[in-house]
Amino acid sequence: MSLQAGHGDMRTILEARAAVEPTMAALAAGRRTESHLEALRACVADLHSRRSDSERFHHENRRFHNLIAEASGNLLLAAILPALSLMSQAAGWQLHEKVRKRIASEKELIVDAIEERDSWRASQRMSRMILGYEELDKSDADRFSPVIWADVDELLESYRNGRDDTE
Repeated sequence: MSLQAGHGDMRTILEARAAVEPTMAALAAGRRTESHLEALRACVADLHSRRSDSERFHHENRRFHNLIAEASGNLLLAAILPALSLMSQAAGWQLHEKVRKRIASEKELIVDAIEERDSWRASQRMSRMILGYEELDKSDADRFSPVIWADVDELLESYRNGRDDTE
């Protein structure tokens, strides 16, 4: 509620993600299992193959971040990350097609670092990718309009019930 009262916007969400996700990637590098790696590799392949389909790409993009959260082995981070992802989704934020290829490639590099158990590199690559979002579409004024938190609540309810409304 404090985010809504304070007019939290996409920038607020990106700043939170930039603070949380590099640590999450570093932890994943140290704690990941082969099963995590397989899921991450499959997700990256799906990201590459679905670049032209915005809805499917963004679904896989959220899945990628949730998989990293799970691989981190930190239950609190794994609980926070889906909420941040749902906030981004509720804000209606979409990556343009020209950017999706680069994002998929950057995610592949993050997985490489996690596979090599290189926590520093995983953290740095995640940070670079998240901070790179700030540079996207600065001319899009709607991107920094306040998030409609009722939309976040609706998405969160779907998530809790095991549904993903983007499918």
